[in-house]
Amino acid sequence: MSATSPRDPFRIFLSGSTDDFGPVRLSLKQALERGQLHIIHQADFPQTQADTVLKLAQLIAPCGVLVHLIGRQPGSIAAPAAVAEYLAYAEREGGFLHRLPDLRAALGDCSGLTYTQWEVFIALHLGIDVFVYGDPTQAQLDHPQRQHIDRLRSARRYTDSFTDAHDLKDKIWAALLWHYRQAVPSAQLPAIFRPSNLPGGYIGRLFLGRDDFLSLLRASLEKQTHATAITQAPAATGISGLGGIGKTHAAVEYAHRHRGDYAALLFASGESPEKLSASLAALCGVLHLDAGGELPAEEAVRVAAAVDWLASHRGWLLIVDNVDTEEAAAALTGLLERLTTGHVLITSRLHDWADNVESLDIEVLSPDAATDLLLQLTDKQRRKNADDPAKARLLADLLEGLPLAIHQAAGYIKEQRLTLADYLSLYEQEAADLLSWFKKHLIPYAGPEDLGPRPVLITWKTSFDKLDADTRFWLLVFAHFAPDPIPEFLLDSAPDAADEVKTRHRTAKRALAQAETYSLLTRDRDQPRFKLHRLVQHILRLTATEAERYAAMEEGHFLIVENEHGEPTQPWGMWHQLEVHGLELVRHTHSVPVAKDSRLHKLLLRLLHRVDGKNRQLNVIKTEADKLMDALSGENGFCEFNREHERLLEIFMEVFGPEQILRELSEAGGKPNPKSQ
Repeated sequence: MSATSPRDPFRIFLSGSTDDFGPVRLSLKQALERGQLHIIHQADFPQTQADTVLKLAQLIAPCGVLVHLIGRQPGSIAAPAAVAEYLAYAEREGGFLHRLPDLRAALGDCSGLTYTQWEVFIALHLGIDVFVYGDPTQAQLDHPQRQHIDRLRSARRYTDSFTDAHDLKDKIWAALLWHYRQAVPSAQLPAIFRPSNLPGGYIGRLFLGRDDFLSLLRASLEKQTHATAITQAPAATGISGLGGIGKTHAAVEYAHRHRGDYAALLFASGESPEKLSASLAALCGVLHLDAGGELPAEEAVRVAAAVDWLASHRGWLLIVDNVDTEEAAAALTGLLERLTTGHVLITSRLHDWADNVESLDIEVLSPDAATDLLLQLTDKQRRKNADDPAKARLLADLLEGLPLAIHQAAGYIKEQRLTLADYLSLYEQEAADLLSWFKKHLIPYAGPEDLGPRPVLITWKTSFDKLDADTRFWLLVFAHFAPDPIPEFLLDSAPDAADEVKTRHRTAKRALAQAETYSLLTRDRDQPRFKLHRLVQHILRLTATEAERYAAMEEGHFLIVENEHGEPTQPWGMWHQLEVHGLELVRHTHSVPVAKDSRLHKLLLRLLHRVDGKNRQLNVIKTEADKLMDALSGENGFCEFNREHERLLEIFMEVFGPEQILRELSEAGGKPNPKSQ
């Protein structure tokens, strides 16, 4: 039992008079022991006569920390025999308080010290880390405790004063946290000093293709901690992007990889101001702020307590998830000026943030990463074929690297024990059902209050429902364009354009801005063009009525043909940017009834004339050549030729004539049989 005796750093001795600190000591003991710490105090052994001080020393010696509380009651004075016995023992170990000679001199023969006071002096003699807290009112009294405070203060061993029990507990928590972060590697900190409520469903799951993004995220957060303190640069980092793109997974993966760098890993929902408030209030439990049950139940009080803790502690990470509305963003932004001593990481579909938030756009997975993810996710359950890598690449391209869609597809493949080729065939026929399928236990996403992702179809519907009618309509228009960049000059009005056209174009531009706010489209940083994700387009078409699709395609055709210049046989300067979208509109037109002489019919004919004027008719026909050839060159001829093909062929024949059609089809895929001719 000496200064070199082995000690348990997580064994804490709570020293203080039972009369003054009994309830507080018990509350601290219960809270700390829940955090994997071992708490000792006087009540843990019966006091006897002569050997009490020595037994106290034996009890204190294995501890790594002693917290000493000074109140009004000094406690019982130690028996002279017990004091003499301990001093004799200490002399054999080099002398009592030999490292603090001034304090030793101030104590004299140590008579008059109480057992509680002896606890702190024993710890100091043994070289144990000591934190001392006193009731400042005692310094104003002619009281035995005043002399005790003065001795410790003169020896620079007095830590702080406190105002009440709540203040005392806050200061002890802060001191212990600081102590352990200095003395123990972060990875070894007890759970209570690294509070966490991260959603566990993400931890340890496959996370591919995002290492570069996580490096950028780390650099951004580190820069902000430094800049907030000195240059008032951004105070939080936001990950914005499409629903299902993996924002939450990336945020939690970052937290997990850097868990040793943070004193607390906290997660809150930011879906609405109300949910943000409720989540912040719930952090009081995670942070053990209500260990003694003193906090009122009112949400506002608990929110204030959580924010106060964040404002007065350092080294935490707070993830605020799904801040997808302007109201929620405003509620969070109002708190950021107080949250500067840690890292705030926001996930959001919003792009426009205040200057104190640096936004990092997360991308869909690269084709290679998406392919690898599909193959790894389905490795154990899918039925395998030699062409799996090629089929996985096709499926990854079809899903355009969207992580949620990939996990959803993999979950369905695993449940049904499909081959990748089977799923691709099913997707062509039953896309709506597959995009609606979701089984949580097969898709590794989870969060507090079931905040984890839902099926792709439902995930995006929640965003669509927030849009106004004009934005929903214009998104549906562009859902019938190709999944390639769409030039914004389509929405530019000529100076002499009709007021109706100018109004329509202004409405469309406002719609693009609102859709971008919810990350339902992306706009090129350098070129005036935008793009819808292939799955966003697919879902918009799947969820629209036939009448809505008809109106949208009519508007799409009109947008393209109204941008033509000159005669159909003359060059069209901007056609190379519109060609792919015109062909896609033609492809989609056969999915709805097009009445002869209707506006859509006329617009389609006009578009096809324009294509013919650029000698592009072979491209148009080849878009559907495989479907038509299956019907036209089969043994049964017209028996295999359905109404869908009939509508297409009628349009093509009206523009090009039967001889041209037969010649082009023959060049595209073979010679039609006599019945077809």
